[in-house]
Amino acid sequence: STQDVCVKIVTCFYDNPKKGFPTRDGCIVVADRTDGRMKAVLYDEGIITDMRTAGASAVAIDFLQSSKSVNLGLIGTGTQAYWHVLAIKAVREIKEVRIWGRDPQKSKRLADRVEKQLGLPTVVATLENAVYSDVVVSATPARTPIITTQALKPGSTIVAMGADAVGKREIAEETIRKVSWIVADSVPQCRKYGELQWLTPDMPALELGRILAGIEDFRP
Repeated sequence: STQDVCVKIVTCFYDNPKKGFPTRDGCIVVADRTDGRMKAVLYDEGIITDMRTAGASAVAIDFLQSSKSVNLGLIGTGTQAYWHVLAIKAVREIKEVRIWGRDPQKSKRLADRVEKQLGLPTVVATLENAVYSDVVVSATPARTPIITTQALKPGSTIVAMGADAVGKREIAEETIRKVSWIVADSVPQCRKYGELQWLTPDMPALELGRILAGIEDFRP
């Protein structure tokens, strides 16, 4: 409703899987916009955040990736990896899902889940093979680059969503400087918390919302 305002409270606890809990947990508070009265608390255990994050990536892929049929490379095997397959499947035909993770057993479990629940062909891939895909999703908590000297497929799109805090990074600077376009959800935020924190401020970047609104020009 236009009369409501929502506040999301969510954070990550990376040791939770050892306890049988999800990594991410949280809730959404809904209040009346006119008087601030609380109307609802949505205890979603982080699922709305999972859906929203992957959904935003799918919007970006739908606009930025010209190929309608793609190989999807996954760097990381956690919750977001699965949700990104689900979201990108809604906007592109996925020919194959190439999965790489530090733990081969987790890679195999994710591959089995994607095959059984989404009906997509998968392969537990090398890092080089996963990176050389039409669409690459890096969804890790890494603090040192994972995508470094591997070859990038011409025309590919990389969704780097793991770097969401100071000190986190998934892509080496030399790799970022090879790409034709850098598109962020929020450039100021990404310069403070995302991959752009590692680049000089003069490195040009566009904002997805401004592109979609026709304010900034993007020509693939």
